[in-house]
Amino acid sequence: MPGHGSTIPNRLFVHGASSVGSLTQDVAIAPAKLKTIFEVMDDPANPDTYRIYTDGASVLLANLYLAHHQGGFHPYSDFRTDCANGDLPAYTFIEPSYDDDAANGKYARSQHPDFPVDEGEGLILEVYTAIRNSAMWNDTLLLITYDEHGGLYDHVPPPSLTADPAYPPVPAAKEPAFAFDRLGVRVPAVIVSPYIPRGTVVHDAIFDHASIPATAAKLFLSGSQSGSRREQRAATFERVLTLSTPRADTPIFNLQ
Repeated sequence: MPGHGSTIPNRLFVHGASSVGSLTQDVAIAPAKLKTIFEVMDDPANPDTYRIYTDGASVLLANLYLAHHQGGFHPYSDFRTDCANGDLPAYTFIEPSYDDDAANGKYARSQHPDFPVDEGEGLILEVYTAIRNSAMWNDTLLLITYDEHGGLYDHVPPPSLTADPAYPPVPAAKEPAFAFDRLGVRVPAVIVSPYIPRGTVVHDAIFDHASIPATAAKLFLSGSQSGSRREQRAATFERVLTLSTPRADTPIFNLQ
């Protein structure tokens, strides 16, 4: 999943397939203006709902629409119980904690430097286990991904994108100048579902951060997508679900 650069623009593509012309760590103006998949799903004509689980501060509250419509926000502490009760919406986004709260025995779980990665591994295991042990397992696709590549060298040159005149381009960045007409270095992504053959590695599709809102729109908005070229061209994740019947095996985790 190629990302263009730093945290904020990549996250904006995750939620709205655009960074509103920003390629910097703009934590106020661009996030405030973005029309996100959450706003689109809030259309009264759409029957499907979303939920955002957070554990502490949420970057999404910088968005003006979500700041004024906070009904979709839930504490992460409710997630396991909601899974056990079969109570998850069509689209769920889990935002990790970003800071330590040692006095209350809580630690950052975002795996962002300079916090330890094991807390984030624990979060991934919690989320997977809660879904795997629930009645919703056969109906859930879990995506585990990151906003950027972590500074590791990528030997594969980022591909260019062919413009489709049928759809408007995303707003271009001015400082620095960038038209969002190519992808960035690759970002780790793991897709979890009982409908995926064991050991699958996807080689025949290029996913990017815009694949997330594109998949949500395709599955929960009757195929309706935004006008963005980036969302229209992004490969969607349901193509990886190639098994006709769900697998019954469960991985064994060695937590020693």
